[in-house]
Amino acid sequence: MDKDSPAALFYNHIGTNLENQLNASDTLQSATLHSTIQILKTYLEFNPSASDRYLGVLTKAMHKLTRDHISSPNKDTEEQVATRPSGQGSSAANAAAAVNSASTTAKAKVVKDTATSLGVCLKVVTKRIGLLNQDQKKSFLTNLLNLLEKSPDQDLLFELVRIIGSWITGSSFNPSAHSAASSSSIPSTPSESTPIATPLEVNQNSSASSPAPSTQSDEVANGGSVLSNREKVQLLSKMVRFEQSNSVILHHSYLELVNYVYSKDPSFNSQELTALDHGFMTGLRSKETNLRNSFIRILDQSMSKNLLERFEYIIKNQNWENMGAAFWIKQVLDLLLCLSQGNKTFHSSKYYSSSKDKDVMMSDSQAIELTQLDPEASAAEKANYLRDKHGRFIEGIDGGTIGDLLNHFKELIHGDNELAFQTWILILLYITI
Repeated sequence: MDKDSPAALFYNHIGTNLENQLNASDTLQSATLHSTIQILKTYLEFNPSASDRYLGVLTKAMHKLTRDHISSPNKDTEEQVATRPSGQGSSAANAAAAVNSASTTAKAKVVKDTATSLGVCLKVVTKRIGLLNQDQKKSFLTNLLNLLEKSPDQDLLFELVRIIGSWITGSSFNPSAHSAASSSSIPSTPSESTPIATPLEVNQNSSASSPAPSTQSDEVANGGSVLSNREKVQLLSKMVRFEQSNSVILHHSYLELVNYVYSKDPSFNSQELTALDHGFMTGLRSKETNLRNSFIRILDQSMSKNLLERFEYIIKNQNWENMGAAFWIKQVLDLLLCLSQGNKTFHSSKYYSSSKDKDVMMSDSQAIELTQLDPEASAAEKANYLRDKHGRFIEGIDGGTIGDLLNHFKELIHGDNELAFQTWILILLYITI
């Protein structure tokens, strides 16, 4: 397009006005700023090469948008309610209720509009974050930290997690697809005496993670390399609020990213990982089996394979403070049971195949079950039924592995404090005798 053509002059005029408006974003009302951002969005759709021109002013506008997005309800409206004279009966109460309702509606609109505008800013700035100067980058990251900590808009939080997850993992990150860990069990290894390590050492010595994808989005290519590990950890640590979120996906995505940092990225040092201790311990007590197992695996790989050395480390050195009020004996038992020879097969007893003529005593619950199945059955028929049913079960698990049994047993332990306590007593007796 000829720069002197009417169309070029028209585009340039619009672009200049948008830049001036955004440069004065601190003085604009939220509604005006929202409209300006939406016009800019349309403008860049037809003129994407102009996006670099607006990086600085968009970063500045994000500060205003973030402040409006997370601020308290309109103070003027609150003061009107607080100073309304009392004693005017129901009319005063109704008027106050109407003002409160209007304030809530207005606030909800501001939150939604600012979230939409922030989404536009994020889309533009994250693709070109490498072009920001130090002050602009600092302001941009500060806004992200504030939004992660205080934003009430779930859609915006999903977008933030998607962007930050992409920066951390180096590939496209979809929160909804990472709501559970990929692995379902903890591999067992033969018991060996090895030096006690830390999760960091596993992190540093682990083999390279999966090959990088052949294509990366601009935001991944720019953000992942521009941000330091310290900045990534700061962003990730703000996601701790997702523990109290109603969104399971946000919480699981946070834990998945913590797991990734510990297990697949050797560039993080121990001081940086300290800030994520709480998230790691949260993962250890997750109710999601796959997710919990992925954290247990990291800790398992960091500890000695010798039972006594592991037991001593768990009791004396491992810090369980971030487990809070959780019954962390369950995690201890899980780590101790990881030392079993999980690949070893077992064979069931042949007793039931040769004992059909033996008398069998039934419990009341078993007798009730059989009565429901066949009210006319005799005691002998009921006994044979129970014997055959259990025999089929025993034959069905014949040739299974110790690991199969222990994985199910661990699930029972994590769901039952009393069973965990009794198992802990038995293991203590075994270790100390």
